[in-house]
Amino acid sequence: QGLSRIKLYLEDNDDAGLSRLKTVAEGLSLVMDIAALPETDWEESWKENYPPVELGQKLIVLPYWLAQDYEGSRIPVILDPGLTFGTGAHPSTQMVMETMERIVRPGFRCLDLGSGSGILSLVALRLGAQSAIGVDIDPKAESIARENAAYNGFAAPEFTALTGNVTEDTALMERLAKNHYDVVLVNIVADVIVGLS
Repeated sequence: QGLSRIKLYLEDNDDAGLSRLKTVAEGLSLVMDIAALPETDWEESWKENYPPVELGQKLIVLPYWLAQDYEGSRIPVILDPGLTFGTGAHPSTQMVMETMERIVRPGFRCLDLGSGSGILSLVALRLGAQSAIGVDIDPKAESIARENAAYNGFAAPEFTALTGNVTEDTALMERLAKNHYDVVLVNIVADVIVGLS
């Protein structure tokens, strides 16, 4: 209805800051509510924003801290939803995963370009793929993807994480081109996909 809310956080003892805020609020005819912030374990509270995500007919993406307690019948894909793209929450990731349920078969070899957290590679392996190679331009993604693979019980040669730009790194392109892939997963922006093709 055209209303906005502004939240500001001050230290308990910042009386000068609170006084300035009250003056500004009065000058702008704003209604101001003041409340103490409840005690929170900030190092752990962010985890509340990553509930399990059920996808398709078979899959569930679980943050690693909930994996031990999962007793359902879905195939778990365990992640640390940390510093890189690929938590299972993005619609394009979900659509790719739902499609993978239908097309990935046991024994498949998969290539995942723009792998981020490694989620699509891990889904492929969880669905029975023989191997998956994840490639991302971000060096942090490589180590995160390996950690996520370990959460799921995968390591080389089943899962390989690489860093590089497949549109510019000729040696990487040649290395990848030596293999045959049953499915290539590319969940990145369209202009990059056009360039890759």
